[in-house]
Amino acid sequence: MHSAVSQRRPSSDTTPERRPNLSAEHLWTVRNGNRSFAAELVRNHRGLELRFLSNGHWFASQSAGSREVANLCASTVLDDLIADGWLTASSDDAVDR
Repeated sequence: MHSAVSQRRPSSDTTPERRPNLSAEHLWTVRNGNRSFAAELVRNHRGLELRFLSNGHWFASQSAGSREVANLCASTVLDDLIADGWLTASSDDAVDR
C-alpha cells in the first residue's frame, strides 16, 4: 500500500472502534462471481480509517493521514482488483449488509 498509510490492523482486533459504523462513507464495491469486496471511509477518534469488507464482513482497515491518502490507497486496491477480473458493482447492490 501507499507509504503514507500509518497503520494496518489485523482482523482479530476487537476494540470498540472496530465495530461497523453506520456513518461510514461507502467508496466502492466490486464483484467476482458471488464474492464481493468493498471499501468505506470512516472518521473516528484517530482520524480517517479506510475499511475493507469481504462479502459484507469487515476484515481489514488502515489509518490514513488525510482523505487524499485514503482515496489513493482505496483507488490502488480497486485498480488491482479490476486488473484481476473483478467488476464494479451497480449502485443497486453496492453495499453488502
